[in-house]
Amino acid sequence: MSRRNDAVRVYEVPTYKQIFPFIMPKRCDSLVFQTMVLDLTNAVAFIKKNKRSDGANYRVFELFIAALMRTITLRPELNRFIANYQYWQRKELSVNFVVKEDYTDDAPEHSMPLYFSEDMTLEEISKIINDAIIAQRQPANENFTDKAILFFIKFPKFFIRMVVGLAGLLDRYGKAPKALRDADGLHTTIFISN
Repeated sequence: MSRRNDAVRVYEVPTYKQIFPFIMPKRCDSLVFQTMVLDLTNAVAFIKKNKRSDGANYRVFELFIAALMRTITLRPELNRFIANYQYWQRKELSVNFVVKEDYTDDAPEHSMPLYFSEDMTLEEISKIINDAIIAQRQPANENFTDKAILFFIKFPKFFIRMVVGLAGLLDRYGKAPKALRDADGLHTTIFISN
């Protein structure tokens, strides 16, 4: 079966990469964790010099995500994944990050999948990010992931394992609905944590 609702199959894969799905069959085998130290001198100068149309300042985080989305647009190979031993190209640009309701250690956290198009400007990306963060910081706000977890956690463990197994099977064959993919932060182009 070579169809997915979230991606298109990639047939032109370099020879040496064709073995990767067999060497790293599990999701955790192929995760890339990258720690970086970045010089933000130019970014800070850009932010001081430019403002959004509403007069507010851009944030480094917004600039960072916009730069990532632009880089991935220019290098579409960065938006690929492996499922069921096959390479796939995502149909959309997406990012996931965690939003805390407050700046305290014990504040509730929410996973935030956001979607962008290739031609979006910094202003548009900034608006999407800010609107999502504001929505998530509302008191007692629960996103789909939170609601799904609270719903399923009440069931017996064997039932939860069965549902998670079915979700994994649907994902393996590309039939998982978008809502289910949104609930898992690893179904996005990139997951950012700080």
